[in-house]
Amino acid sequence: MWRVGIRSAVIYETGVSAPDHTPGAASMGSGFMSPRWRALFRYACQGSRQSGHGDRPQSGQWRRQWGPWITPELASKRLFWSQTDVEGGRRIRIQLALPEGVMMRPGLKVPFYIPVAVLAVRMDDAYGGEEEVPTEPSTEPTDSTATDAPKTTTRVLLPIRPGDVYDLSERVDADGNLSWEAPAGTFRLFRFVCSGTGRRSAHATPGAGGLTPDFLSVEATDVHFDHTVTVLLGEMRDHRPQSWTYITDDGAMPSDADWTPSLATEFRRLNGYDLTRYLPVFAGLTIENYDVSERFRADYRRTVADLLARNRYGRLRELAHQRNLSIHPISRSALSVPADAVRNAAF
Repeated sequence: MWRVGIRSAVIYETGVSAPDHTPGAASMGSGFMSPRWRALFRYACQGSRQSGHGDRPQSGQWRRQWGPWITPELASKRLFWSQTDVEGGRRIRIQLALPEGVMMRPGLKVPFYIPVAVLAVRMDDAYGGEEEVPTEPSTEPTDSTATDAPKTTTRVLLPIRPGDVYDLSERVDADGNLSWEAPAGTFRLFRFVCSGTGRRSAHATPGAGGLTPDFLSVEATDVHFDHTVTVLLGEMRDHRPQSWTYITDDGAMPSDADWTPSLATEFRRLNGYDLTRYLPVFAGLTIENYDVSERFRADYRRTVADLLARNRYGRLRELAHQRNLSIHPISRSALSVPADAVRNAAF
């Protein structure tokens, strides 16, 4: 490489989405972060130094190479909710259903979730007139009125007054049991929780098939760094080659990851108001009016983008600089992820 003018290289740890099980096919190699893998990594760095080659290894786990240290608490998360309609004017004692889709702890039949909020929304005045809507949207264009999809009649949902959203989070125990002296009226009860997306490495090598980490969590970034880069540097502390200069990060935040336990606190810090009473917007309701609800959505997206920039890319740069390393972030989040690609790439 040096003789033909190549002055740098990237050690890129990756697997394949569909391993070749054909007899005689090449194996996947040493397990990620195994003693053998770490020895090969050190050898590559030291060999490049001896040849005068400026090496730029990538810590492979930063490219969808995770590990067993990514527990459900550190894994990517999303917001879930269940809803129950009840009549008020009495004391309501009910166990609110856990939302469907909540992740089960790996290897256990135990759900993993973190409570977010329990809300009651008064629905007495939430419905307006009726309108006709297609029962099955057309899947292809047509200019014939005779082939219009059949229609059904549904009631129109009107905006909800902020004062008609009740925060009942303090009236619910850990199992979702609610006790509430409800005023007269019809209410929709929401139980919001965050849980894991269940996403795992798509191209994992042996030893790297763990859960995708929470890109919005500084703790997840720290733990992942400590189980990989810190371990490698620790084993080279007495003879660390100067050839290792960069960490390349081209991990992608899952498209359905939309929450982290600190999001509500960070939302208040960034936007100056509490998001709790606006959570029903995610369930399809309009709070106050359309413009207010859309501004809330914009504030939420901006908060997610800020957490991604600070707790993933900014924190990785901070950790790397403390160890005289630079980072090369490849910001390529899914289109549905509200990421600031220009800001992230600048790290």
